[in-house]
Amino acid sequence: MWEIVDRELYAKLPVRKELKEFLSSDKLRNIRDCYVGQRPQVVDAIYKDHLTEKQEANLEVLKEGNCQVVTVSHQPNLLGGPVFVLYKALHAIVLAEEIHRITDVPTIPVFWVHADDHDWKELTTVYVKGVKFSGFEDRQEPFGMSRIDDDVLKYVKDILKGVRQSKLFLEFYDTSETLSEAFIRLMSHFVGHTGILFLDSGNTYVRRRVKQFVKADLLENKIFPVVEGIVSKWQSQGKKPIINPMPTNTFFITDSGKRVKVIRREEGFDIAGETWTLAELERRLENEPERFSPGVAVRILWQEDVMRSCAFTGGSTEILYWYQLLPLFSLMNINVPALFLRHSLFILDGMEAQVVSQYGGLIKWLLRWEDLQSVLLSMVLPEWFQEQNLLGKCENLLKDVDTIPREDVRSFLASRLRKLFKQWKKEVKRARKMIIGSKMEQLKRVHEDLMPNGIWQERVMSLVDFVDIYGKIGVDKLVEIYPRDKEPAVFLISPKIRTA
Repeated sequence: MWEIVDRELYAKLPVRKELKEFLSSDKLRNIRDCYVGQRPQVVDAIYKDHLTEKQEANLEVLKEGNCQVVTVSHQPNLLGGPVFVLYKALHAIVLAEEIHRITDVPTIPVFWVHADDHDWKELTTVYVKGVKFSGFEDRQEPFGMSRIDDDVLKYVKDILKGVRQSKLFLEFYDTSETLSEAFIRLMSHFVGHTGILFLDSGNTYVRRRVKQFVKADLLENKIFPVVEGIVSKWQSQGKKPIINPMPTNTFFITDSGKRVKVIRREEGFDIAGETWTLAELERRLENEPERFSPGVAVRILWQEDVMRSCAFTGGSTEILYWYQLLPLFSLMNINVPALFLRHSLFILDGMEAQVVSQYGGLIKWLLRWEDLQSVLLSMVLPEWFQEQNLLGKCENLLKDVDTIPREDVRSFLASRLRKLFKQWKKEVKRARKMIIGSKMEQLKRVHEDLMPNGIWQERVMSLVDFVDIYGKIGVDKLVEIYPRDKEPAVFLISPKIRTA
């Protein structure tokens, strides 16, 4: 039995003002004139192996075309990455259910797996059992499109040592060709029964549709001036841009498999030190569009042109990317889907959840320990222990000494009092420790589970750790209780018992 024991809306959190501004814009978060129609490029690119019955049924609905699509996207992090990647998928699933209920039109959740990202260090960094694993800093290949080699398998095995579910996780990497495929099969194992479909952006069908956006970026220079104008406008309004303007927003996948930035020069285009003429770039784009890889400013346009979503859901930074770049959609004549910030979940066992609720509720605990400690002290100490009053009496004595007219006596007594006051503060601190005993240590341990390293739990806890603690049944329970609220909020969830 799992239950939601605490909830707070984002409006009560100290989030950046651009996010608060987005959340106050109802028109961006309302379903409107949903696109219903054929999406052959989506159907072609859906991963079709090992589908569940519900996934096969949803794929048939997608083929028929009389449906809407809710999109969520993320990179294919190794071993599923942080547990918030799972939460993103769950949000797309429940959002599709809610939109289906509201519109009475079949609505399919589709997970866009962004295979192009080449930040291997980020995508291979995993926290398991309190240990941070981080490797593959030097590779530049598109992560998801890369084949699983012996080095990757060895790294995966090292991470999974001591993990009870290690065979389950390792199987997907032992039997998949690419890192995207392993990620899709892993995620589908846990949530495929809901019917969510997975689209690999490394698929040739969707990669060929990037052509018009690469032209707009590299050949027509449309993207940069718009982004530059948006950034200037945001800065003039006192807002902090999420993405800064880049003269070009496109990469190219070289013959060696590396993803390198295309740089515009006076004499042509620089690709990994090689200069291409305009004619050469046009020829390559016409004949090999799948080798061009979009940066974020181009990717969201390409993604939405392919998906034609009625809604998109993502995390705060991701949503603010879209919010900042909305003018690009008008430029390229692409409809903007309704944008929904996903929920954030914190999972503590029953005793820990009770502690959080007893001492102020979730919202007060989302602080650094240094800031939370003083708040908790005032709540833990009994009323009869008036620490400030005890210290204040010494301060009053010092003030009385200051009124003594004879300077040598005043100086002597003041010096003695300061020494006594310093010792007194130590004794009061000891008395405080006697009263609270090990209580603050217990509260600190709860905070470390909630905010490991001062970071929200969902960004540090890995899917591996979640499954190792709660098992697949834990994921199934999360699917059941995942909040159906449209307004984004943070939730503290407690499993009454832990299941292996």
